[in-house]
Amino acid sequence: MPPKKKTPQAAARAALPTADEAISFLVEQGQQPMADAVTALADYTRSSGYDAHPVSGTTVSLYGPSELFDRARKASTAGLNTDVIKGFQQFLDGKWKPKQPATRATEGEKITTSVRAPEALVAEVKAAATEFATTRDWDMRRGYALTAQHVALQWLEHLYPAPKAKKTTAGRKPAAE
Repeated sequence: MPPKKKTPQAAARAALPTADEAISFLVEQGQQPMADAVTALADYTRSSGYDAHPVSGTTVSLYGPSELFDRARKASTAGLNTDVIKGFQQFLDGKWKPKQPATRATEGEKITTSVRAPEALVAEVKAAATEFATTRDWDMRRGYALTAQHVALQWLEHLYPAPKAKKTTAGRKPAAE
């Protein structure tokens, strides 16, 4: 039987050390535009949320704000799969509790991204989420019920919160002393 073919993501990760050598070589040869192109591709591969240790299992589709996924991919050192699995474990261990899902404003771009987690873990989180929500008398209608996807999204929001808006004093009068 022929060896298993690498996925494009795995091949890109495996090529990173060679890409770094190529960048140095191109800079030494005075080929800065080519070095910049290889640097951009290497940086993208490093920041795309590809895990150093890919997870086999089931795919969990997450629909949420693109800026959340951008923040998470840039800040995560372990990758989104690992982050979500950790969140699932924190939830199951009672070390972190999600909030009641609510309809959200449709501000900003929403996208779907996928993560992978062990199938048994996802099933356990689904069951625990239903029990967690039911004991709190949360709305269990479609779109409002706490699901594994909600748990994953809220965990990512917990790990990578949006930056707080700075308060401006423009147009205000200074306080009287």
